[in-house]
Amino acid sequence: MENNKTYAIVPISELNNINYSEVNQNSAETVRKNLALTEFVLKWDGAKPESVAAIEPHPETYTHDQILVEMAKDTWTDPESEIIVKMAKDTWNDPDLEI
Repeated sequence: MENNKTYAIVPISELNNINYSEVNQNSAETVRKNLALTEFVLKWDGAKPESVAAIEPHPETYTHDQILVEMAKDTWTDPESEIIVKMAKDTWNDPDLEI
């Protein structure tokens, strides 16, 4: 199934300026934040939501495939924790293990 959502990386200063009824997250607590807590990700279907369009400067938008590349970067994913999770999954031979 193809993912047609649009994503944006937004400065953390905008966290409480988003109308969460316009995006696919429920609240400021459910957005993905980078490790430095300086940015977060929003996603939505269709046209850009008004609260996202109001952000200055306008955040760059991403497709699903593009945001996956961004989320794999060290600023979003701790490489050491990824290694620990892989080791745990391998140790317990459980690829679906959630830690």
